[in-house]
Amino acid sequence: MLTFNNSITDFFQEYIHFPKEYYTESGDLTDSATNIAALMLLHDHVFESKKEMKTTALKDFNVILPEHIFKEA
Repeated sequence: MLTFNNSITDFFQEYIHFPKEYYTESGDLTDSATNIAALMLLHDHVFESKKEMKTTALKDFNVILPEHIFKEA
């Protein structure tokens, strides 16, 4: 069974290849990595808005992306 963090990790791995230092011991992306990924995908126009990204994550990965991952560094 996938956990919430596994689902978030799976979503971002669909778009970005992360170096091993961006993962926790359990294999999930760190909070910092998810933040970087969300901002990168928006900046690079993979998604035109947070709403589009959140909708895709929900539809394709059955996960609701938390608002805190969109926080500017």
